[in-house]
Amino acid sequence: MVLPAQAAPASNALPDAEAVPGLDREIAFWLAESAPRVNWVFPPALERALERSPSLGIRLRSLAVASFHRAEVEIIGDPLFGDLRALGALVDARYALLPVSAGYVPADSAGQGRVELRVALIDTRGGRVLWFGALAGQPGLPENPATVATAAQALARTVAR
Repeated sequence: MVLPAQAAPASNALPDAEAVPGLDREIAFWLAESAPRVNWVFPPALERALERSPSLGIRLRSLAVASFHRAEVEIIGDPLFGDLRALGALVDARYALLPVSAGYVPADSAGQGRVELRVALIDTRGGRVLWFGALAGQPGLPENPATVATAAQALARTVAR
């Protein structure tokens, strides 16, 4: 399953809003394009599953990822582990690809910046972090959809190889 990108710690994204507008759609497109034989479960399907199980109380865009911002994480604990385990069981997904932080980072005076991601691949049954990486897209203006797309492409190239 592929979870929604979580807002970077210093981000001014609103709670339950997309960390970077359009990023989740781009990630879904590029992962499906790069690895079409993988049975991906993307955020819209996760949201529908959670609507059928409201008692779980999982907020997909506000997951407890703070431990990833403080230290190298090898095994996740609760509440993130409980959320991923329950969600994985709900949609029959063993692994979770979780962008633990995403944000647009301005780089120069011309307004050219890039979207940066920190992503973890987690085994939902045991909570082990199988891979963690930092990725970035090509420089561009924040309102340019291609700026967001290049970050999603970088993720897909890394994960789908």
